[in-house]
Amino acid sequence: MNWKLNIRRRGNNNISAYVRKLLQNSLRKESIMCLITLLSVIFISQSLLATESVGPSIIKNGSYRGIKIGISAPEASKILKSLESTEHPDERDSSCYYLQTPDKQDKGLAFMIVDGLVARIDVYENKKVSTEKGIRIGSTKADVMASYKNVRVSPHPYLGGAGEYLEAKLTEKIGIIFETEKDIVSSFRLGDDSIHFIEGCS
Repeated sequence: MNWKLNIRRRGNNNISAYVRKLLQNSLRKESIMCLITLLSVIFISQSLLATESVGPSIIKNGSYRGIKIGISAPEASKILKSLESTEHPDERDSSCYYLQTPDKQDKGLAFMIVDGLVARIDVYENKKVSTEKGIRIGSTKADVMASYKNVRVSPHPYLGGAGEYLEAKLTEKIGIIFETEKDIVSSFRLGDDSIHFIEGCS
């Protein structure tokens, strides 16, 4: 009779050990899954914070990403460290040249430097950058006319009747010109009197 009890106890012990092992494995798997989930949440949060730190693509109060009309070129380069000249140093006219960044968010946008200062901001390809009133490349002439007061309309110097310049005064010293083709904004530039330079620095 005792030997039967011993067999039964031994069997129960084996079952208990097996159950404990299963539970340990299950807990280990759950711990690993919890760790993976936690790491994923941390990674996503950091990605979102990095995106938010870049800020929205809006030109507001004569400023884009902290680079304001009137600050010096060295100051601009400190704010946006990836800025570089669009011209070779040997070919650069020190009185007027452009700075731009290879960053994807800012592609198709450049800062004109005149006499060492940021004179204007050119948006010529980037459809995501807008003015504080929401006008961007692809907006219509009607959008511009509805958003800005006292817009001066003039013929486009190269497109003739197919295009126009829409110019508005933002402050006493800063203005903006929208170039349109068939009543659609194709580019725009914001800054001081340099916005009247038709071909970049000339």
